[in-house]
This record gives sequence, structure tokens and C-alpha cells, in this order.
Amino acid sequence: MRYTILSKIALGFLLLIVAGCYTNEELLEKEDDLKKVAEKTYKTENVIVVVVDGPRQSETWQSTDRKYIPKMDKELAPQGVVISEFYNNGITFTVPGHVAITTGKYETISNKGGNCPRNLRFCKCG
Repeated sequence: MRYTILSKIALGFLLLIVAGCYTNEELLEKEDDLKKVAEKTYKTENVIVVVVDGPRQSETWQSTDRKYIPKMDKELAPQGVVISEFYNNGITFTVPGHVAITTGKYETISNKGGNCPRNLRFCKCG
């Protein structure tokens, strides 16, 4: 239930952002196109989420020349959505972060390698 509420809030927020990108004139020009699209049933076939783990924000998207990400900056970003004012709520880890992005839920169980199995055979915790 919590996931459903968060999804609706996120969808509403996204719609507000998209609506804020257009002027009234642009919306009026596209009204006929929207009616045509609304009449058709569209099924999303592919959604691609690109997550890059490791590079510093200061050397990628906050850099003025973006020399380390030229393809993403000049070819990929104009075709998609770039959220430039996104900040983590504290320290995150790769796999739980990916799960949070795709499901809207953040794992609260600690899984930093300190939870050793009882019958440890081939690895060492620590």
C-alpha cells in the first residue's frame, strides 16, 4: 500500500514537471496531437535506466565541459531525461540504490557484509 501511495505521488510530481516545461501556446499547438495519441492504446515496450557507479558528480554532470561523458552529454541526454538536481538521502550502496530507483522502496535491512552466515566455509567477514 505504501508503494502505491509513493508511486502516485511520484507520478503526480512528474506530471507537474512535464507540464511546467510548456508554454500555453505550445500546449494549444499540441492539443490536436494529444487527442490523437489519447485515442490510441500505447504499450511501453522498453524502458532503459542508466546508472553509472563510481564517477564523481563534479567530474561528470556538474563539470562545465563534461569531457568524461561526451556521448551521454551530447547524444543520449537530449533524447531522454536528465535529473540534475537529484541528491541522495545520505550514503547509499549500489544494489540497494538500484532497487530503490526501480521499485520506489529503500531496503532498511543492513547488508554491509557484517552479517556472516553461521556455517561459514569459504569466505571471511570483516
